[in-house]
Amino acid sequence: MKTQELVKKLEEGVQEVFKSGRFQEWLKVQSTFHNYSFANTMLILAQKPEATNVAGFKAWQKLKRYVRKGEKGIAILAPIITKMKCESEEVTEKSILAGFRVVHVFDLSQTEGEDLPKIAKELETSSVLAEELILKLHDIAGEKGIKVISYPGGHNGANGYYNFVKQEIGLKEAGTDQQAKTFIHEIAHALTHGKVENYQEGEIVAEGTAFIVSSYFGLDTGSYSFEYVAAWASRAEKDAIKKVANTIQRTADLLIRQLQKEKALAS
Repeated sequence: MKTQELVKKLEEGVQEVFKSGRFQEWLKVQSTFHNYSFANTMLILAQKPEATNVAGFKAWQKLKRYVRKGEKGIAILAPIITKMKCESEEVTEKSILAGFRVVHVFDLSQTEGEDLPKIAKELETSSVLAEELILKLHDIAGEKGIKVISYPGGHNGANGYYNFVKQEIGLKEAGTDQQAKTFIHEIAHALTHGKVENYQEGEIVAEGTAFIVSSYFGLDTGSYSFEYVAAWASRAEKDAIKKVANTIQRTADLLIRQLQKEKALAS
């Protein structure tokens, strides 16, 4: 199957995810978690670097989860907004920032109760094909001067990461199918660094590339990739995939050509 056809398959798969009740429930829950400012994000990371989903005490109660007794809250800054009267005929009062106050939030790991809805469930299978892909991806990373390390877990719950400054890719220990897909995702980040407009687009491009490259060589990652892309596309502008489709296809084509240099993986 050509990469252009796989891009279309990706779009169709993501659209099906959008329509699913499970995804709508996930979106509803995600709306509970705020997009914190840079300063508050740094405060959260400084106090609890492994934090994933963070919310206030009452917000967790609404999700039918409860902060465990004895857990220490994560201190962040909340704005203090006051009303000021205006002499304008059109506007009688306006809101102004009067300062900040310290409030405490808690990470998911500090709570217990009903499970949150999950999407993009980790691939649990291991295949010889994935093992071969991983070996060749190590070669490609080495040629580009990128160091590859593995870790048992942590790193904010991510399956992998790409650090541009260190020129390093980290892969969480997992089944070979998941690890191969994640490896492609992170190499795609390396190939497109500085070529996407924002973080959301970068994630869509990286996972879109991972799906296409994996599928091209016979590794089906749709159960993970469609939901992952849908999650990021829901945070970006409408038709986000179409906007970056050409970037996805170009990146996938480049990586496929590099992988095909090895006869064992030739399609």
